[in-house]
Amino acid sequence: MVYSVERFRTVKGNANAYMLKTVDRVEAPDRHTVKFTLREPFVWFLDMIGA
Repeated sequence: MVYSVERFRTVKGNANAYMLKTVDRVEAPDRHTVKFTLREPFVWFLDMIGA
């Protein structure tokens, strides 16, 4: 999952990359958990990644 999110954020020409611009880093503490750390509070983050 971490690879997929990082690729989505960094691939050139991705018109939807703005959806994850507030993400500072993505980590996988274990194989069932993904931790997103945001640069600033963003109330719509869960809606953006869930759509």
